[in-house]
Amino acid sequence: MTWKLSKSELDEEILLINESLFSLGNGYLGVRGNFEEGYDAAFKSIRGTYINAYHDETEISYGEKLYAFPEKQQKIVNIIDGQTIEVYIDGERFNLFSGEVLAFERNLHMDKGFSERLIHWKSPNGKEVNLHFRRIVSFVTRELFAIDLKVEPISLIDEIKVVSTLAGDVKNFVDPNDPRVASGHAKRLEVTDIKKKENLIIIKNRTTGTKLEVACVSASVIEAASSTFHTTQTDCSIKETYTACGTVHFTKYNIFTDTFRHGDTLTEEAIAIQQQLKVKLCRFFLLQVQQAYLDEFWEKADILIDGDMALQSGIRFNIYQLLQSVGKDSYSNISAMAEVLFETARLWIDTSSILNGQFRIDDVTGPDEYTCIVNNNYYANVMAKHDLLWASKVYNLLEEREPAVLAKLVKHLDISRKEPAEWQRGRKCICLIISN
Repeated sequence: MTWKLSKSELDEEILLINESLFSLGNGYLGVRGNFEEGYDAAFKSIRGTYINAYHDETEISYGEKLYAFPEKQQKIVNIIDGQTIEVYIDGERFNLFSGEVLAFERNLHMDKGFSERLIHWKSPNGKEVNLHFRRIVSFVTRELFAIDLKVEPISLIDEIKVVSTLAGDVKNFVDPNDPRVASGHAKRLEVTDIKKKENLIIIKNRTTGTKLEVACVSASVIEAASSTFHTTQTDCSIKETYTACGTVHFTKYNIFTDTFRHGDTLTEEAIAIQQQLKVKLCRFFLLQVQQAYLDEFWEKADILIDGDMALQSGIRFNIYQLLQSVGKDSYSNISAMAEVLFETARLWIDTSSILNGQFRIDDVTGPDEYTCIVNNNYYANVMAKHDLLWASKVYNLLEEREPAVLAKLVKHLDISRKEPAEWQRGRKCICLIISN
């Protein structure tokens, strides 16, 4: 069981935690582990879909603003919601907080790359169904988030209705009791385009401050003995309603594009990706290519621990989260770490002075933020020491093992021969003041 995370709780506090534990991502696109059908109305949920580095800018308000406090911040934005799928059983809306839940299991398959919910539900009027939700954020097609749903009647049921929504009127989670997620930062997107084109649903949004755009192009497929279909559109959302009988298999494919990676033609890019996938739009194909990707990944990245299954599961979960979250392009990944280290080491040298043989950094607000404009803030100086240490280490390591790479960096950054020695000297004699 070390490849699978399983949960079965339905209380509010644990559900909020499980939204994080069952999140899916690929470094470009991330989706929180929300229920497609939603929760009980009184429950708190952080419903969200995000693109790495896609952000808006907001002003920072202070009760008392001091010198050198930043005035703006970048905020990752909750984007177009493609998660919502509602199910009606002979007119009764499926909800895990109504009727009777006869069985419930939730799994994250770290070796296969998808999450699932398996549910045996009896409606308030006694109608019984099995529901199987599966969702995947593709490691192979980074823009793709797909949801697969199978509804199997157990008792006699005349009609199963599936209502799939793509919503552009989204907000960031807010909590009036937490200044980090204050209400002023809730609404950061506006819908700029919404339409249906052939079998595709299209919504495009733009941030209010940075004017960055994001688009979602969604396609759905249903398999049933018989079914009918109609669409409802508002200014900010489109609903597709499928009415069927017997066993229903419904799959929803969402393609997300943004300004950074797809330029000004992001909608056209998303449509093109949907068209490329159309030939392959099969849930079995998606799972096969995801499995193949992870087989190769785990062959290289797995860490085996004997005698402790809990520790083994924990290690694999942490590795999997790194795979899901790390940026894999120039907009979201810091690939040139040596360059960053060298430039930040220069920052410390430029802002410091030498007094009585000590390397001093005066007139700073440290990373603890609440001690403003002081000399030799302990936290700032420890951070500088650590940075200078690793800048020196990496420089020496490159000099020994990759001299060609180092030569290219030295030329690109115009690093003089004396600078690495200054980093070493600063690290060794930095002033660290500890109060008694």
